[in-house]
Amino acid sequence: AALREKPMFVYNTWNPFRTEVNAELVTELAAAAAACWAEEFIIDDGWQENKGDWEIDRKKFPGGLKPVFDRIRELGMKPGLWISLTDAETRSRVYREHPDWFVRDRDGQITNLHSNSKTEATACLGTDWYNHIRDVILRLAREHGLAYVKLDLSLAVSSYVYDKER
Repeated sequence: AALREKPMFVYNTWNPFRTEVNAELVTELAAAAAACWAEEFIIDDGWQENKGDWEIDRKKFPGGLKPVFDRIRELGMKPGLWISLTDAETRSRVYREHPDWFVRDRDGQITNLHSNSKTEATACLGTDWYNHIRDVILRLAREHGLAYVKLDLSLAVSSYVYDKER
């Protein structure tokens, strides 16, 4: 039976590039994705200076994300961006200023529910982190005209860490 509508094709940079993305690569990938009829193009992890403050990594994207997203739109696709809903690096400003916003284990130590990384922590959505991350998401969506935000929920309820003590 024929499909009434063709499926939507969304390109996401995560596989195979993981966090190794930059303006040149994304622009090249966007052209290839557009040639394959992609409708949405999502820049996944690696665009940010750090998780938590969610500032653009200017080494990877010297002109910021705007010219990259403008090019994605010129190619006929909707731009999207990955953001982790509850992840912050311990070097981030928000982590240093608000350690009370982060999940603690049974011993009272800040913990990471996503991995064994000691440089990242899981924020609690029952604190003012909720307002912080909401404002970050809205700022990025407005500044860049995002049509799509990929919110990584794997940290809210971990798919990777099964240790109930954590």
